[in-house]
Amino acid sequence: KVLGEVLQAIAESEKGLPNLTLINFGGTNIMFAGAAIAAALAFGKIPRNLFTNLFPSHLICTADAAGLKGLAGAIRGGVLEKMASLDLFGCGNAGGDVFKELTRAIAESEKGLPNLSRIRLEGPDILGAGAAIVAAFASGKLPREVLTFLFPSDLVSDSDAAGFRGLAGALRGGWLENLTFLELRGDESVRKEVWEEVIDAIVESERGLPKLRRMNLDGPGILDAGAAVAVALGSGKLPSLEYVKPSHLLLDDEGVKRLGEGVRGGGFPSGLLSIDFRLRCSSGQMGVSAGPLLKALAESEAGLPSCMRVLSLKGGRLGEEALISLAESGGGVSGSKFSHLELLDLSKCEIDDPLLRKLGAVFRAHICSKLKRLDLGCNRITVEGLSVFFDTLTPATLRNLSHLHLKGQEGLVFEINRKQFESDVKDLVGRAKSEGKLPRLPVEHIQDNSNSRGNVHAVAT
Repeated sequence: KVLGEVLQAIAESEKGLPNLTLINFGGTNIMFAGAAIAAALAFGKIPRNLFTNLFPSHLICTADAAGLKGLAGAIRGGVLEKMASLDLFGCGNAGGDVFKELTRAIAESEKGLPNLSRIRLEGPDILGAGAAIVAAFASGKLPREVLTFLFPSDLVSDSDAAGFRGLAGALRGGWLENLTFLELRGDESVRKEVWEEVIDAIVESERGLPKLRRMNLDGPGILDAGAAVAVALGSGKLPSLEYVKPSHLLLDDEGVKRLGEGVRGGGFPSGLLSIDFRLRCSSGQMGVSAGPLLKALAESEAGLPSCMRVLSLKGGRLGEEALISLAESGGGVSGSKFSHLELLDLSKCEIDDPLLRKLGAVFRAHICSKLKRLDLGCNRITVEGLSVFFDTLTPATLRNLSHLHLKGQEGLVFEINRKQFESDVKDLVGRAKSEGKLPRLPVEHIQDNSNSRGNVHAVAT
């Protein structure tokens, strides 16, 4: 510590020691002064050859925030251009911003550290500087092999938009293809467009991230980047992915189209546990069209990916043509496009009786053997339409359905209308069950909820 203070005094003096030709640190631990020596040199207060003699190719040192800032100045001034090894340890209290300044200095220097083959940055705060470090590599100021040395399998980072854009460059260039764990936390400057740039870079790279198993993305705007995530998942560039956060994302019209492209391509990771895409609903605006996704399902070979066990099209528009196309693409149990689906939410989708009939044809063509919950609430369905829907089904169609929601149908204004609707639906379910249909939907458990208009809710035992 005393040695560091001496060197700091040299750096802060008016002229320093410009004529110094020899410096002897005998009996001291020079590793605690490396950053201070570099800072003194950066300020022009000691001759450059003294630093080269002390540290010809390797710099091992520990430093506090002030020392690392001085070292950043030395890097920015080109003092460490010949370094082959840079080892900073015991810097855990320096703070993540100081590490970011250090890496920015590398990017801003004329030549960077072109000879570096090994670098160690130790301390808990270094985790937050991952994107800034990668950005320094993306600028061409550090050899690629050093990036692999720093992040052999895991990359965790807090960053701003600039840092993430540098990270996108590294991803696009394939520099991080050995990662198995990626966690990115964006600040307020990281909006939807920045997230899309990072995620798109995975798709645009030659091999993507073939070993990545977990991907955690957190920050403002990420929920709105669902379209980019959908494309990345369906691109085949994340074949080993098992977990992604957030597990639910929002889609607008363009997002549904891009999700459809991913489904059509069939490249979703086979081991991905779960991902839930939801339609962005805005009050007073026309619902998002689900047609492109339904048509993509009709044209795909594998159908809905196994990770999409929940499909929420709430508030969206289904479209007759899309449903007809999907029904005509069916092939029974083996050819079902919904073999993994467990929950389907079609509430507030403006489904009337003709559209419900076409939906029944879809279920008949694509056996939903795992579907447990079906929400048809807040539509324009009548008892007559529901009767035709049940008639269209086969005993195998919805054999595991345990929850059917029909609350809030339009036109059921008065209590007597709602009571009659519920009674008629019970009769329809009972008739369907007598035909071997809906075996997991006991008619005796249909319940009335007086707080929900027109509610019919069947619950299995």
